[in-house]
Amino acid sequence: MAVTRTVCNPRLVQGGPMETFYLKCANNQSWSLNQLLYCSSGLLTEAASNAVNAKYVALQAITDTSTGGTTYCKVGKITASQVFEMNELDGTITDANIDKLYSIDVTTNVVTFDVADNTTPCLKLVQPGYAYNPTDYATDDIKAVARVQFLQSVLDT
Repeated sequence: MAVTRTVCNPRLVQGGPMETFYLKCANNQSWSLNQLLYCSSGLLTEAASNAVNAKYVALQAITDTSTGGTTYCKVGKITASQVFEMNELDGTITDANIDKLYSIDVTTNVVTFDVADNTTPCLKLVQPGYAYNPTDYATDDIKAVARVQFLQSVLDT
């Protein structure tokens, strides 16, 4: 039976622990735990949907943040060998999606991937949720869960 999943930010499930450090936040930024970030001119900024420069995904928020430019925030460095669990934007996943490249979508401080969009690929789908946990996930789940890896090319910032 199809279930519409509650969407969460990407969660590290293999390849940890993540290297962490503090960076200064850009003015008027806010993000949620595990949201994807990047550093521009030495300031943290949240990653955007289909960023023109797909390299703008390299860090992950360790805490929720709503602050200005004088605060330092703890972030984790993403590597290409790490595997994350994350949701599809608004649809289902099939075996045909395995090993394909997809773009990210950022909506209201939540990051998902979109199997209908590969214009600015950021990640590769490694394994659908129903393949590694068929008790909790099904092939017809909406906002389906999968394991993904970020591409080295988007991490080289």
